[in-house]
Amino acid sequence: MTRRGRRQKAPWSAPPVDSDDGSEATHIPLPIQLEWLLTKTDNLEDLVRFLAEELSVNPFKEYLDTCTCSADATYLSAGSVDQLLTCISNKLEIDILETARNQSCIAILADETCDEGNLEQFAIFGKFPYHGSTEHFLGIVNFENITAKGLMDTISEFLLAKGIDIEKVMCVAFDGCNTMSGSVKGVQRLFRHQSVYSIYVNCRNHKLALCFKHVMKGYSILQETDACLFSFAKLFEYSAQKDNVLRNIQEVKGENVLEPIKPLVTRWLTHKDS
Repeated sequence: MTRRGRRQKAPWSAPPVDSDDGSEATHIPLPIQLEWLLTKTDNLEDLVRFLAEELSVNPFKEYLDTCTCSADATYLSAGSVDQLLTCISNKLEIDILETARNQSCIAILADETCDEGNLEQFAIFGKFPYHGSTEHFLGIVNFENITAKGLMDTISEFLLAKGIDIEKVMCVAFDGCNTMSGSVKGVQRLFRHQSVYSIYVNCRNHKLALCFKHVMKGYSILQETDACLFSFAKLFEYSAQKDNVLRNIQEVKGENVLEPIKPLVTRWLTHKDS
């Protein structure tokens, strides 16, 4: 890791977090400490020293103890930033996965999507208690086989790679498409072949979105209104220049600055053939 532009050591102190009974908290989760630090400084060297000296992250500690490079350095090279983010990501993932493996039961949430390059991906989340939070991002995995068996194999291999016992999964949540929700050959059925007592819950947001969509099919004026609002939102969402113009017009007129409402992210919305 490169060091350029050294600054004076920052006066570290823990963020003000108290326990439920009013006494001083004995442990502050790492994500909270990092978030607090990033609000106090924009210097990457401060962040590195915080990780090394306050959190005792060994790779950073060893580096600072043995580094013999110039004293006027900063941690601003792209390579240093990438390495630092990788270290933080690995640290958070190790802690979260270790907690997940020690649970008696967990829930898995998975959603399939397709990026702009037509690459099929699965975003997988876990639901279990950890530092007061119950939902945790576990990872994104690419796949080619979009059949129920292919998706099930992808989930199984992902959990195996993360060291999570699939038999501990007592609840699974997918969207409502037939491939995922099928009671005979869907992923939720195949999941019960490996975790006998797992319960399937489908995405209520998708179902609710489809209810509105099916109502709109009978009224052309509603379809046109939906398309108009969607286009209006995209006009300002994808153009920072147009968004600034809209904001400036409201400020000049002395009005409260309002942001355009974003469309629901459910891909089934704005699809007339849904």
